[in-house]
Amino acid sequence: MAVKNKTWLNLPNTVSLIRVALIPILVLMLIEIKVTSHPDRNAFWSYITATLFALLALTDTLDGYLARKYQQVTAFGKLIDPVADKLLFTAALVMLIPLERIPAWMVVVLLGRDLAVTGLRLVAASEGKEIPVSGFGKSKTTFTAIATTALMAHHHPWNLFSMHLLGMLVLWIALILSVGSGIDYSRQFYRVMTEPHGGKR
Repeated sequence: MAVKNKTWLNLPNTVSLIRVALIPILVLMLIEIKVTSHPDRNAFWSYITATLFALLALTDTLDGYLARKYQQVTAFGKLIDPVADKLLFTAALVMLIPLERIPAWMVVVLLGRDLAVTGLRLVAASEGKEIPVSGFGKSKTTFTAIATTALMAHHHPWNLFSMHLLGMLVLWIALILSVGSGIDYSRQFYRVMTEPHGGKR
């Protein structure tokens, strides 16, 4: 079991805070893509922005790894990590809509699922019960990150293939996993709320 560290400003939490701090820069870069009409310049900013997003998405795994390795689990870390994750994906997906790189309805489904699941987990927590992280949910996050990165890149690197097409294909997988994980969380919510002591044996 990890030992809770009382120092909230540790290395894992710093990584999470850096992720939050760089989100506005990511948004500004996406705006630059929107206002840039020259094809080469548009492609340049698309690739750079996709690279930044991919690095920020990877820090979500990094801070969790550091917290476990150095036993620096804190209450603040448990709060800031999922918040940073949701802020990053929300900003990225919403900003891709005016770029016409993602259908708005798909963003609504993805973000709506996240809000619903967060709501279910908060209700369960208020009753002293916990809904474990779903395997569906972890897979959904991974595929959404890959799809978002590809959709940001958008163009045809070395004229080999379409990053946009790749992103849309992966996004459909993420969407299916999102709906599946939402159903799974709803099932778990019903179980922990109807069984005594959160269904623990």
